[in-house]
Amino acid sequence: LLMFSGLAFAAQGALPLDLRLLDGTDSKAHIAAGMLSLVAWLASALLLPLALLGRAGWRIAALAGPLLAVVAVACLALPPQAWDALGAGPGVAQRLGLCAQFVWPALAAFCALR
Repeated sequence: LLMFSGLAFAAQGALPLDLRLLDGTDSKAHIAAGMLSLVAWLASALLLPLALLGRAGWRIAALAGPLLAVVAVACLALPPQAWDALGAGPGVAQRLGLCAQFVWPALAAFCALR
């Protein structure tokens, strides 16, 4: 799932997004790649810790995976007014969500290589 998420994320970077033509084929492919990346990432952040719950080296990941998934979903679900109430500037939700998306594979690799 992590590999599929990474490939879809790379495809999102390779496909252009035209903000003036969001209904265009290229923009739809860019958005679809982003959604596929997010869905695969969320599944890996929730299912991998569940599958490796009893392993000693994976205790940190068992806690962090679901927590990072909650952070990523909150970044998508909270309206801009909620972020303004928290004192966050524009773009903080996107940066925080991407940070969660990048931290999870690094943490999983760290736990796997220990």
